[in-house]
Amino acid sequence: MKSSIILFLALITVFATKGFAQEQVIRSDKTEIINNKKYYIHEVKQGQTIYSICKAYGVEQSDIAMANMEIFEGLKPGQLLKIPFKESTLNVETKIHKVEKGETLYGISKKYKVTVDDLIKWNPELKDGLKNGQDIKIQIATESKTEVKPSVTPVISNKTDTANPSKPAIHIVKEKETVYGISKLYNITVSDIEKNNPSLITNGLKTGDTLVINSALIHKETANNNTHLLFPSQNQTNCNPQPLNRPARIALILPFSEDAEIIEKEDIKLEKDPNLVPQTKPFIEYYEGFLAALDTLRKKGEEAEIFVYDSRRDSSFIASIISSGKLDNMDVVIGPVYQPEFKTVSDYCQSKGIWSVYPMNTKNPLLESNPYVLQFNPSFETQVNQAVLYMASFSDKNYIIAHGETPEEISFIKFYKSKLIASYNANFPGKQVPYSEVSLKTSGVSGIEKAMKDSCDNVVILTSANQATILDLMNKINGLVKYKRVVLTLMPQWKKFEKNIEFDHLFNMQAVTFEPFYINYSSDTIKTFNRNFSSRYKTIPDKYSYLGFDSGIFLITLLNEYGKDFGPCISAHKTDFLQSEFCFEKVSPEGGYENKSIYIIKCISSKIENTDEVKKEYRLTGKVSDKVITIVN
Repeated sequence: MKSSIILFLALITVFATKGFAQEQVIRSDKTEIINNKKYYIHEVKQGQTIYSICKAYGVEQSDIAMANMEIFEGLKPGQLLKIPFKESTLNVETKIHKVEKGETLYGISKKYKVTVDDLIKWNPELKDGLKNGQDIKIQIATESKTEVKPSVTPVISNKTDTANPSKPAIHIVKEKETVYGISKLYNITVSDIEKNNPSLITNGLKTGDTLVINSALIHKETANNNTHLLFPSQNQTNCNPQPLNRPARIALILPFSEDAEIIEKEDIKLEKDPNLVPQTKPFIEYYEGFLAALDTLRKKGEEAEIFVYDSRRDSSFIASIISSGKLDNMDVVIGPVYQPEFKTVSDYCQSKGIWSVYPMNTKNPLLESNPYVLQFNPSFETQVNQAVLYMASFSDKNYIIAHGETPEEISFIKFYKSKLIASYNANFPGKQVPYSEVSLKTSGVSGIEKAMKDSCDNVVILTSANQATILDLMNKINGLVKYKRVVLTLMPQWKKFEKNIEFDHLFNMQAVTFEPFYINYSSDTIKTFNRNFSSRYKTIPDKYSYLGFDSGIFLITLLNEYGKDFGPCISAHKTDFLQSEFCFEKVSPEGGYENKSIYIIKCISSKIENTDEVKKEYRLTGKVSDKVITIVN
C-alpha cells in the first residue's frame, strides 16, 4: 500500500512542477538489463517532462514512475531514468558525413541530434581525434512509413442493400483520425467499431489501418423498454464544433493528502489486523480512474496533458497556484472540493474563460451565476427532482409521504408535491393524483397503513434524515408486507447509515433507490476494465474510479471535438461510459451546467427455478436522462 501512495505522489509531484515548454526528447540507444528486465537509459535534459519522455518512448507515466521511484523529488537535468524497453518501430539509415575544417564532434552531434558517445560508438577511430576530410558514419532513425490509401467516403442512406443487407463498409484510416471521430462519421459508437476490429483494443489506431464498419447498425432501446418524452429537448442551433487541434489541458486540484493520511493510518492498523477492510480513498481513486481514461484515449489517438495539485484544504496554497499563473493555459480545472476554495478558483477561471468542474454532490450556488461551472455529480435536490419525474410517469401507484412535521420536511414536501402533481397531470390529464400525506406525530405507522390500497403498489416516502427514526419506521413498515404491496423509497441522505439498515427488509419492501451512477458488473466492458485496473493499481476499482474514468473520457473527447467553447454542444456530446449517462442541462441563463441523469434501482427477490432458494439482486428498472424517462421492465 505504501508503494502505491509513493508512486501516486511521485506522479503528482512531476506533473505539478512542470510547465508547458518542453525540450525535444531524443530516444537513447543505451540499454541495460536490470533484474532480468531490459531498459533504455535516458538522461533528462533541461525542459523535458514526464509527458514528453513518455511520448518519445511510447510508454505510460506509471511505467516510468514504477521503475524510477526517485522522481518523487521531481525531474532534474542530468538525472538518469530507466525506461521499460519496447521494440522500436524506427527505421535506421546510415549517412556518411565528411568532416570539414574547423568542425568538432560536439558540433556534428548537435547537427544530427545525436550524442558524442553515439558518434564514437559508430566510429571507434574517433577516439584518436577528428581529422579534416574524414568520413564518419551517422545513424539516422526515422519512423516506419505505411502507405496511406485514400479512405472510403461513407455513404449513409436510409435504404438497405436488398442484395446484401449486412454488407460492411471499409474505412482506411487517414492521418490524425481517431476512433471517436470515425464513430461520429458513421453514426455508430466506438464499441461498435472495436467489436468488428478487435485489434484496436490491443494495438491502437494507426494511419493506413483498414477498418470494417457495420454502417447499417442502428442503436435502439431494447424491446422491453418504454421511452417517452416529457418535455421538448433544448435547442442546439448554436453548437459550432471547433476542435482544439492540440492535446487538451486539464488540471486536477484535489486534497490527495487526506487520502494519504488514511493510508498511513491503515498501514499501522494492518500490522495488527491483516484482515482490515480498507477505507475508500475517493480522490486517489478518482485520479487513478482519470489516468485510465487518458491511457484508453491515447490508444485511440486522442491526447491530453494532465496537471495534478494537492490542494491540502489550504487557501494560501490555492492562492499561490493562481498567482503563479499555472492555471492560465488550462482548458478545464477539476476542483477544489470545498466550496470556499472552489469559489476562489472558479472565479479566477471564469475571468480567463476556463471551465471549472465541481466534483461534489452538494448543491453549488455558483452554478446559478458562473457560466463556466460544470457539476458531474448531481446534487441531492436534483436527484430527488428527477426521481419525482420518474414517479409521475406511472398511473397505477399509490404514493404516501410520511413526515415528522419538522420545518425541513414540510418545506421538502411542499416543493416536491407541486412537482409530482404538475408532472402527473401533464402525463395523465383529468386523472386524480394518487397521493396522500401522513403525519407521524399524530398517526404513526397506523396512519401509513390506513393510507395504503389493496389493488396496487403503495410507494412509501419517508422524509426524515434521523437514523433512529428511519430504522424504527422501516422495521414497523416491514411488518405490513404480509398484507400490503409495499415499495419503500430510499432517500440519498440515508447513505450515512445504510450499513445499519436490515438487508432482508429492503427486499421484503421492494425498496427503490435513485442513483446518479449505475454499474452493471456482469457486462464485459466492466469486467475488462476491472481486470486492467486491478493489474495496474493492485486494487479493485470503486465508484470513484469509474467516475474518474467517465469524467476523463467525457472531458477529453468533448474538448477534442468541440474546443473550449463547448457549452452549447455539451448536451449533444455522447460517448461510451462505464457507469454514467451524462445529460447536462444549463441551470440558469447566466449559470453553468449540471448533470441531470439518474438511475432507478430496485431490490428484487425471485425464486430460482426448480429450487427452494430465493435470488436477491439490485436491478435497474428505469432512468431519467435530461427530460426523457426510460422504464425498464
